[in-house]
Amino acid sequence: MKISNEEKTIKYLVLSMMKGIGPVTQNALLDICGSIDQCFAADAEELLCRDLDDRLGRSRIRLFVSQRADKELWEQAEAVISDSMKKGIDITVREDSIFPRRFANIPDMLILLLLASS
Repeated sequence: MKISNEEKTIKYLVLSMMKGIGPVTQNALLDICGSIDQCFAADAEELLCRDLDDRLGRSRIRLFVSQRADKELWEQAEAVISDSMKKGIDITVREDSIFPRRFANIPDMLILLLLASS
């Protein structure tokens, strides 16, 4: 079982578990920010400024910002990591080199994959 960067993976899990933030919005956030770390570091105004094409809109940005520090989501994400490690499940995220690039042009592509270890 390997998790390339646990903190990064936890952020991806938190993003994927947010209510009202589906795959299209998750990918749009990652596209405009460039990385999961930038998504979590940028304040709402910075996200609005980066959203030049209005892919997200003010309400989705507010929804994301309001949930990204939710302690319960972080605890759930940490539990998923722990459970995955115990069960031998690998987690790969969009930024990982092994993430399938053929998914890149799918607007509602999943931002992380759980893979059964061989």
